[in-house]
Amino acid sequence: MRFQSKHPQQLFDDLGKNLFQQMLTASGAGNDRFLSHYLPVAERLAMQVQELPLERETFAEQGGALKFGLLSALTTLRLCDSVVFVPSATAEMRMRVEPQYRLAAFCASLATVPLIVHHNMTVAI
Repeated sequence: MRFQSKHPQQLFDDLGKNLFQQMLTASGAGNDRFLSHYLPVAERLAMQVQELPLERETFAEQGGALKFGLLSALTTLRLCDSVVFVPSATAEMRMRVEPQYRLAAFCASLATVPLIVHHNMTVAI
């Protein structure tokens, strides 16, 4: 496959706005915080993987790595709803730190994608 470097917004447009609306809702962060904290991390992933596939068998289509990463991040955010990150914390402390844990889980799920791509793909320039 041959790829051209694209701006993250172009890559995101190909995936559709619905995915980002779902991530915004699942993050519980509100629009401003989502745009300032979550979106830049997703943009960095898009800059790294561009339109690369994830691997030969799974998400092998053009743009598969980015699609996998964003779907994984969405799933991670949804799973955070059923996790008590600091069971011994007071309600006030949990309100303060749980958004940080959610963001950290989101970032961790995206951080795995370049590693998978690098392990499975050879990129020639």
